[in-house]
Formats: sequence, structure tokens, C-alpha cells
Amino acid sequence: MVKKEGGRSSSSSSRSEFQRVIDNCSLIDMGFSGNRYTWTNKRVGLANVRERLDRMLANGEWRMMFPRAQYYISLLLVQTIVLFC
Repeated sequence: MVKKEGGRSSSSSSRSEFQRVIDNCSLIDMGFSGNRYTWTNKRVGLANVRERLDRMLANGEWRMMFPRAQYYISLLLVQTIVLFC
């Protein structure tokens, strides 16, 4: 899945630190439906950058309690759900 389109790539150290937190908390990316990207720099052409910044993360217990939960990304409103382990 492409999480970014355009612009420079983010540093691997910041990505790996975030991934360590996700792994340590045994969190699962719930996926999404709707728009692929949640942020844009609003430029046109090659200067345009779009990214999927938001994630819905949950642990296995939460997934078992809410098996039909979905994360929908709307063009006009993006809701961020933050779960702490």
C-alpha cells in the first residue's frame, strides 16, 4: 500500500521508532476504506504531495470485542482515533 505520493521520503529512523512502538504494544493497523490520502500540500503537478498520515491501530483484544469495526476516511472530515496500550 502506498502511504505517500510525491515529495521526499521520510527518515527511516523515525519510521522504525514508530514501528517499534506499534510492535511493543502489539497493535494492528486496522486498514481503511474511503480516500487513500489524508493530507495534501495543495500544490499542483509535480509539486503535489499527498500522504496517509492517520492510522487506526488496535490490539487483538479490542479487535475481538469489535470485529466489525471499520475506519472510513472522508474527504471533508478526517477523524483520528488514538488507542493507548
